[in-house]
Amino acid sequence: MDVHAIGKIAGDLPLLTIGPDTRPEDAMAAMRPLAAANGCMAYLLRYAGQVPWERHPHDEQVQVLDGAIQLTLLHDSGPETIRVEAGGFVVIPAGIWHHPAPAPEATTFAVTSMAGTEHSVAQDPRAG
Repeated sequence: MDVHAIGKIAGDLPLLTIGPDTRPEDAMAAMRPLAAANGCMAYLLRYAGQVPWERHPHDEQVQVLDGAIQLTLLHDSGPETIRVEAGGFVVIPAGIWHHPAPAPEATTFAVTSMAGTEHSVAQDPRAG
């Protein structure tokens, strides 16, 4: 069993600036995977820029370690936007399109599905 020094690892992460030319392999290279369990991956990421919409087949857990994110969730009843500051923790329900926008950058610890995640750059991914 490994013990991970989250603060040290997070402090050593490179900043991933996400934009229209960011390739999935660039994003994966910037993530620091910590562990896999029950079909999910626990990882750290330090990022800035325009993140695409995403949704997962299972709940996603996100804790903001540094900075803040503006998290928009697209529910059937309409969008919901919340701000999650450093130290905040949220669980994003399975199947909900969401968009974590770093403000202006953030370091997060997340646990999410390893397979079945979808991404979209559409203004409203539910329309497609």
